[in-house]
Amino acid sequence: MCVCPLNEETFLNEEVAGVLGLKERYHTVTVNVLNNEVETFKSMPLDATTESLDGEFSKDIKVKTCPKRITGNYKVENWKQSKDRWSHLKECDFAEPAQDVRGEEGDPVARLGPLGWTCIGSPEGK
Repeated sequence: MCVCPLNEETFLNEEVAGVLGLKERYHTVTVNVLNNEVETFKSMPLDATTESLDGEFSKDIKVKTCPKRITGNYKVENWKQSKDRWSHLKECDFAEPAQDVRGEEGDPVARLGPLGWTCIGSPEGK
């Protein structure tokens, strides 16, 4: 999920929405994305609930789906290595970029990020 502060909208990858069984009618949306680019794509407006693992926090949110890649030519940057180019970033202890563990086509994909392992995909292998 990504939050787009300029548009004050929250977007959910449409593959994730599909795995979760979320489905609504598509609408065309235009959004500002990275590198000052504008993208137009089909999106499903959805109502969702986000909840903490311990169940102590829960919030209803409105999200829109987005296609797999709306980031243009954006690539993952290892800021741990690049931070020295800017004096205000030198003191930041950036995490290493996430690493994916992939199986066969359609299998769940695991990702090790700074907050630990996450996984996306269907437990049934669809």
